[in-house]
Amino acid sequence: MVLSLKNPPKDWEDEERVSTLLAPFRKKELNPLGYESKMSFWKNIIENCCYESDCCTFTLDNLESAFKNKERRPQCLREVLENLYRDQEIAYLQCFLAEQPSANDSKRWMTWAIKSFVKAPAVWSMNRLKESLISPSEIDFGQAFVHMPVVKKQAENILRDLNDDLKGTLIRYDELTDVCAAFKKFNDSVNVIVHWLELQGHVSTIEVENEKLIKFSKNDKFESITDLERTTFLLEKNEKLLMNSIENLESKKQALVSDAQGYLKKDMRPMAKSCLRKKKELEKQITQKCSALDNIQTILTRIRNMESDSKVFSSYKDSLSMIKELMSKNDLSEESVGNTMSQLQEVLEVHDEIQNSLAEPASSLIPNTDEDYEKELAELLAEDDLASKSFDLGLPEPPTTSPIASPIKPQKEEKAKLPAC
Repeated sequence: MVLSLKNPPKDWEDEERVSTLLAPFRKKELNPLGYESKMSFWKNIIENCCYESDCCTFTLDNLESAFKNKERRPQCLREVLENLYRDQEIAYLQCFLAEQPSANDSKRWMTWAIKSFVKAPAVWSMNRLKESLISPSEIDFGQAFVHMPVVKKQAENILRDLNDDLKGTLIRYDELTDVCAAFKKFNDSVNVIVHWLELQGHVSTIEVENEKLIKFSKNDKFESITDLERTTFLLEKNEKLLMNSIENLESKKQALVSDAQGYLKKDMRPMAKSCLRKKKELEKQITQKCSALDNIQTILTRIRNMESDSKVFSSYKDSLSMIKELMSKNDLSEESVGNTMSQLQEVLEVHDEIQNSLAEPASSLIPNTDEDYEKELAELLAEDDLASKSFDLGLPEPPTTSPIASPIKPQKEEKAKLPAC
């Protein structure tokens, strides 16, 4: 816990003001405004110092060293810490880390309800009483304190900068600062921040074979570590151990082969045989460990396939629900579709009849047909033949050959006979 005042306030340059600030508090009744102003100054500067130092824990000695001015230590911090303790802005580090989170959401809600509606009013009443009765001896200034507003700010910054890929996965506690860059600058306060996140339901922790595991929740919803995740972690851990063990045995086997060759060159056959016997034993161990590794990898493969299959199945269920909802919303059913298709067929048949009617020639709309015209023409021709026969004068047919010259004979004039009418 290293605190340092990186950005001293302007009051730190005023010698008279500094002397007043470093001096012990006077009684509040003598100067209430001055008392509240000085108290507010120290509360703000302690919070800013902790936040800028990336440290949420401190001791009284840390504060006095950080706020030392020209070898003068502040003489009023005990009363400031008493005030912060009464307002629940600081707490004993040991007591804070001993607080246990609720096991599930219902218990978490019950805890919140009890704290909000039962404990809070009672604590407020007790604090008002303690303000007049508390004495310095009631607070152990030798213990470490945790500044709760600073813890909250640091935890919120981590949640904001946390990579989404880390959410929902198990992380070893000792690897937290390596895989999560946001924890690096809070290295001295990691355990406090993680515990606060756990109390608020943002992370869940579990200890497996003396290793503490952490799981960040997704979408700010509490997620406990399941038995499947715990089993998968153990399998992966054993997989790595077996692989490292097999690599070491292979290295030893190669070393024994090299030693045997060296003994043969020195004509030390018994030693060479001893190396070969050891090599055979190592080969048996390697075979056994490889079989165990194959079994573990097979189980892990099945688990991973099961997880992917469950995701696919979940997507199928979601798609099915969406399709059913769309069908219900749009009135899509076998009966309604059948009725619609029947009506559509009827409409198409009517449309075809209309098209056929529109495609007929316009002459078909005239009442007279070609047969009527032909009959009328035949009647006209018959009338013409009758008329030509009525006016026949009985004249001879005209000659069809050319006339031949012959002597003209005198003919007697005869009266032309007119045909009898």
